[in-house]
Amino acid sequence: MQTIYYNGDIVTMKCEEDTVEAVLTQDGSILAVGTMDEISGQAKEGVKRIDLQGRTMLPAFLDPHSHITMLAQNLMKADLTEAESFEDIVRILCDFRKKNNLVHGEYIQGFGYDQNRLKERTHPTKDILNRVSTDNPIFIFHVSCHMGVANSLALMQAGMDENTELPKELVGRLEGSQELSGYVAETGMMKIYMQLFKIPLDMKRLLKEAQDIYIKNGICTIQDGAAAKEQFDMLCQLAKGGLFQADIVAYLTEAEGLDEILLQYDNYSGKYCNNVKLGGRKLVLDGSPQGKTAWLSKPYTDGTNGNAWMQEADVTRFIKDAIDNGMQVLAHCNGDAASQQFLDSYKAAFDASENPGKRELRPVMIHSQTVRRDQLKEFDAFGMMPSFFVEHVYYWGDVHLQNLGRERADNISPTGWANELGLTYTFHQDTPVLPPDMMHTIQTAVERRSLMGEVLGEKHKISVYQALKAVTVNAAYQYHEETTKGSIEKGKNADFVILSANPLKTETEHISEIQIEATICRDKVLYHR
Repeated sequence: MQTIYYNGDIVTMKCEEDTVEAVLTQDGSILAVGTMDEISGQAKEGVKRIDLQGRTMLPAFLDPHSHITMLAQNLMKADLTEAESFEDIVRILCDFRKKNNLVHGEYIQGFGYDQNRLKERTHPTKDILNRVSTDNPIFIFHVSCHMGVANSLALMQAGMDENTELPKELVGRLEGSQELSGYVAETGMMKIYMQLFKIPLDMKRLLKEAQDIYIKNGICTIQDGAAAKEQFDMLCQLAKGGLFQADIVAYLTEAEGLDEILLQYDNYSGKYCNNVKLGGRKLVLDGSPQGKTAWLSKPYTDGTNGNAWMQEADVTRFIKDAIDNGMQVLAHCNGDAASQQFLDSYKAAFDASENPGKRELRPVMIHSQTVRRDQLKEFDAFGMMPSFFVEHVYYWGDVHLQNLGRERADNISPTGWANELGLTYTFHQDTPVLPPDMMHTIQTAVERRSLMGEVLGEKHKISVYQALKAVTVNAAYQYHEETTKGSIEKGKNADFVILSANPLKTETEHISEIQIEATICRDKVLYHR
């Protein structure tokens, strides 16, 4: 079946000025692009015609980094993103318990609170959560996913008490005593996680709902950016049943047994099988800057430096194993100390590996929040890419001013430096930390304006076209899929997003208001507003 798309702004993303009058597709691929006369001349009799009615068509967006499995799990949690006080948290959790008929002993979970937006300006404690219930274990996740708070029963079930030997940055204690406050962070959350993993979930239904969220945001390629082997097993099994209509790219966190995993999943390694692909391996090297657990070379304004997650020798070993097996590495690095650890470890592993194709693996520094200019200069030696969590400028820019000071806050997500150095970079929302809203991300990258209206880093402002490239052309390159995705060209996938207006012709302060009218994956309309 052939289809012609016409009568709108069709932005190919081949270059900034490149627009065409019409596109002809067949069997999920782009057959031709050009003028209406050219396309009509190549079309078969009975071709389907889609009139864009003056709207804008772009290549579908690609999600450079997020966690679809975590988003699916979060659909079963109380939404705390709008909470402005401890009272709000208690009320939302109580309503959630009642609405879901949770009985004695069942776990209550919440997601998305941010102490920076609470009137108390601090994390709640176990005593606050005990007001919701002492008969139900309760755990609420911070919006960063790097910390949270448990009530007394959840702590007890996890075997955590005053004798728990972890530093204060990872396990909070009540003032003047060893008694736990309920706050846990980073590796301090692991015992809580082990309890949460035991909760049965209908993951088929939840992943379908999560996929739909991405698709409604114009995204046809979705990431599961930190998948344990069990999660990847689940994705593969569900994929066999035809669950996924968009493409899913997973990155494994497993540190051991890589040879066995690659043997077991040979059909998925570097290629799609039932819309699922094993893209590579994922490392987490530090925490969150808004929670002051990102690992910095120079301290926050309160004198702390955040935390490292791994020893450099272990990081190097993990990376070399990946390089030797021809696998891309993604590394979570928010602080510049974590960025340096990744660079040093990658260089050591790169130099030690004899893989002739190691320069083409395109490792990615995920978040790159406080990466320095001198560090970005080192990226090209390894073909490394930064994927910037540029939405930090809007959502937490004001917090970064307080925690990091003006100079470092101005250089959060330093796209200006990346442009000067000729680096290819992408943008992500780290969903479920933030919704996968590409239009808001594009506006933030262009305006660099915080929630309170503060402009952070004038020199890092970029054009609308450059921002669009970060979630289309560049994102396809990051995935080694530049020959099939990212632009509207002959031979590529018929993956399109139709917008209510052309972002290249829209006042920058109104870009986030542009609506996703339709999402089309391989010529199939998966969403229509």
